[in-house]
Amino acid sequence: MPSRTRTAPPPAEAPARRGAPRRTVVDLTAVDPALEAGVLPPLLPAPAQRPAPRVRALADVTAVLVAHDGERWLPEVLAALAAQSVRPRRVVAVDTGSTDGTPALLDRARADGLLDRVVRAERRTGFGAAVAEGLADEPERTAFVWLLHDDCAPEPGALAALLAHASASPSTALLGPKVRDWDDPRRLVEVGLTTDRGGHRHTGLDRVEYDQGQRDGTRDVLAVGTAAALVRRDAWDAVGGLDPRLPLFRDDLDLGWRLNAAGHGVAVVTAARVRHARAATTGRRHLDAARGTAVRLDRRHALHVLLAHAPLWRLPLLVVQLALATVVRVAVRVLTRRPADARDELLAALAVLLAPWRVVAARHRRRRTRTLPAGALRPLLARRRRRAR
Repeated sequence: MPSRTRTAPPPAEAPARRGAPRRTVVDLTAVDPALEAGVLPPLLPAPAQRPAPRVRALADVTAVLVAHDGERWLPEVLAALAAQSVRPRRVVAVDTGSTDGTPALLDRARADGLLDRVVRAERRTGFGAAVAEGLADEPERTAFVWLLHDDCAPEPGALAALLAHASASPSTALLGPKVRDWDDPRRLVEVGLTTDRGGHRHTGLDRVEYDQGQRDGTRDVLAVGTAAALVRRDAWDAVGGLDPRLPLFRDDLDLGWRLNAAGHGVAVVTAARVRHARAATTGRRHLDAARGTAVRLDRRHALHVLLAHAPLWRLPLLVVQLALATVVRVAVRVLTRRPADARDELLAALAVLLAPWRVVAARHRRRRTRTLPAGALRPLLARRRRRAR
């Protein structure tokens, strides 16, 4: 008789404990034939394959997602946007001349219904100008604008938490989330922003600080980062939005400062949580919106914002102090064998101090929307240099 080959039966699954969550085993060795053929799957399932849609609340919000060579993070960002428990009424993406797979990802998200519109902008477009282009020609004007980066993934309840505080505090015009590191979500990155009299950026955090709830709570701050920040549209329009003359770095600090000076509130809402890669500041993205290194641009804009908002009576002394501080900082960097940093420090200071007409014009624009004296915001400034970046 021919021999028969017996196949061992699959091992029986252990009986699940009552109340235990049902687990699904995924074969990680299986390869999708579409991927082998070089065909990218859609960001969302095909309509025939999608489960019955879950009804979600739509908020009176326009989300503006600015992308620039962000294909490394964009799929996860789009998935996080789709997973929000409260969805924006409108979602607009602005691609600033990306040369990687970003345009294809955005077009596919538009075809899948996740995005309402995709705007193409020039490669040298800064973040503020890109947001302005995204809001232009919108068919309806929503009550809020949600600012999104292509390397920032909000948790599912982020928008809902921001809107909840906005509803409870109508005088608050700008709300920012708790920001954690993209690669290590345990690490805190931002819980609000401020600056000191030397123009140094302060987050109120230690150099490396892990999130254990020690910074939780909603509180007033001078500014918040633009990654997943929610702003009331009427206040945004009143102060002119983000300053396009600050295409990168410190535009967030300037916006918060202007809104505070105009009598609006700015708050950090730690119940809203996001992960942020900070691609521009960590060197993982090439800077095209402005010339110079990240260090030079950050320092130049820091000095510009500081002089644009300083009280008039203090301005002459502040200029002298900044000039002397620049000499000291350059000398320290030379002595510690950091010539590139010394050059960036010097060029940044010269670009601001040798072009006083730019500061004068900036002060004039900010004076038109200011309703509070400069001294009223002093409690929101950093009094000592604990954390500078």
